[in-house]
Amino acid sequence: MVKQLYSDFDATITIRSANGKTFDQKEFPYGKLKNRDISSYSKAIEEIVVIKHEQKWLNANLYGVENSFLLMSDMKNHLVEGEAYLTKGKIPFAIAGAGLLEKLQAYVHDEKDDYEYLELYFPLREAKMSIGSSPFNSEFVRLSASFNFNKDVNHESVVLPLEFAQEQLEYGDDISCIYVHVPEERKISKVREALQQTLGSKWVVKTQFEKNELIYKTSRTEKIIVIGILIFVFIISAFNLMTAIIMSMLEKKKDIFTLLSFGATKKNIFYIFFFNGLMIAFKGIAAGLVIGYSICLLQLWGGIIRIPNANNDIFPIQINFSDGILILVIVSSLSMMATYIPVKYLLKKLKRHE
Repeated sequence: MVKQLYSDFDATITIRSANGKTFDQKEFPYGKLKNRDISSYSKAIEEIVVIKHEQKWLNANLYGVENSFLLMSDMKNHLVEGEAYLTKGKIPFAIAGAGLLEKLQAYVHDEKDDYEYLELYFPLREAKMSIGSSPFNSEFVRLSASFNFNKDVNHESVVLPLEFAQEQLEYGDDISCIYVHVPEERKISKVREALQQTLGSKWVVKTQFEKNELIYKTSRTEKIIVIGILIFVFIISAFNLMTAIIMSMLEKKKDIFTLLSFGATKKNIFYIFFFNGLMIAFKGIAAGLVIGYSICLLQLWGGIIRIPNANNDIFPIQINFSDGILILVIVSSLSMMATYIPVKYLLKKLKRHE
């Protein structure tokens, strides 16, 4: 779910200058982007702007991009209203997040050639504060469409044509970064390493995973944390199992001596209590797996758990049977240890008191 939310809008690979926020687009060696695994790229500007609509004011993240970005981000399949285009003739258009437009109380017109206007204030790079001068360039921009990617992007982002953004920000030929699109996910890391090696230390090459490092690390480590918590619970349960076996052996002490007098060996006694402990453990394991997977299936098919404050969306779940096997192995191993140790120890104590 996290990958689906963030992978479309965020470029698979982003290249930035190692020496500053921007760089001259003419200085970049575009020939080194000729790789069969790279389908397209887009020069881009990233900046914070102020947007006004009627009496509403908001800060927004500006993305000045080329038309290729619309294909890279699969913009067409993320549209809420309107059509995805950045220019019509020589007229620039904006594509804004649906959440951003909602806060501005703006909307995309259904009628052809009837557009909503947003007033954008672009911070000037070389602006100096003085009486009677403004540190912003302001311009009215027509709205062509609204998009829906994820909450952060929807509420904070507006996409504009690259050349228009350069002109209003007075960037000249400067850009912030280059977005590179690699269609095959398994090749992203390989392409990143190749680009970093080819471009050298003057450029910083990051994948979408590295760009959203906190999110991906959180999602990847979540399972490890949950397994750690489960192991802790299993250990506590193992102590309960050990207590049950000890109590059983103490209660059956006379019966144990009776069996020994009939010719039973310590090995026979060990197996009786050892397999009795395993039987108790595996009953619990079987019941736990059945109940656990039943709850998962109910969530998958019926959506019994909802995400709070998220339009009543169903909490996402994916059933992975390898996780069940992992849990089975961990619990079985702990159960065998919890059964073996007390039985072996008590039989040794029994030998001393014969």
